[in-house]
Amino acid sequence: MYIPTLQVSQQFYRILKQQFDFTTHELAWSDATQLSSLLDLQHLDPKELNGFNYKAISSQFAVPSKADSMMLVNLKRAADYGITIATGTDAGNPGVAHGASYLREMEMMRQAGLSNWQVLKASTINAARSFGAANLYGSIDGGKVANFILLSENPLQSLKALEKIETVYLNGYGHTPADLLPKTVEELAKAEVNAYNARNIEAFIARYAPDAEIYDLSNPTVPIAKGRSQIREIWGAMFKQFPELHCHVISRTVIGNKCTAIESISGVGPTPEKGVGNYIFNLKTGLIEKVYFVTER
Repeated sequence: MYIPTLQVSQQFYRILKQQFDFTTHELAWSDATQLSSLLDLQHLDPKELNGFNYKAISSQFAVPSKADSMMLVNLKRAADYGITIATGTDAGNPGVAHGASYLREMEMMRQAGLSNWQVLKASTINAARSFGAANLYGSIDGGKVANFILLSENPLQSLKALEKIETVYLNGYGHTPADLLPKTVEELAKAEVNAYNARNIEAFIARYAPDAEIYDLSNPTVPIAKGRSQIREIWGAMFKQFPELHCHVISRTVIGNKCTAIESISGVGPTPEKGVGNYIFNLKTGLIEKVYFVTER
């Protein structure tokens, strides 16, 4: 039985380099506090870290490395020789998020040359066999535990279909993903900042309602952006223009559906800019409806 855990070493070095490639899926479903902590090196003073400076050592590591590429070669060779492959992430290692990293692992297995069918088997029946639980889990059959997911697209055509979950069945009872993983306003606010710091425009606009409005308090009557298309245009351009853009939340206060954060923005000018943002959430959808911010000038 071979569980390759392809992403572990790569993610560790991404933290040392602060060179991340978070997917929209990971930014949406990772534990927001854990994920944000990975980015702390970008605002911590090296003096507080016994002199450690990620920029000084960044050139020492390549991501992905030759070892990462060799792991893909080894996985394909093992599969071709008939060794049973099971999917596992070794989550809990630095940068390997519980739950959210699973899809990345499957995509890397596909990158190694396994077919979608091989990857799906590795993630279901093969995993159950590896733990001696194939009589209860891993496939749909009479007498087995009714744990399975219903998808709106076919994963044999694309593994991206695994993000299109309509219903999750646990012990025979159906649930929506949002019901199983409800998020607090603070978690939602952290997810928005994580997407911002990852400069992932798709994950960023996904945190906003389709008709969301963003205001600068210097002119609180006219929004600087209204709707996702304008948010995409303005912030997408900013993410490209400032590759070291980073938001450090100094403090955050949540009352009801409102979140007020004191923020320090670096990567735009020679010194960080401080500002205050007030975010108003729709508690039913979990999306931001309005933002009011002011920046120290």
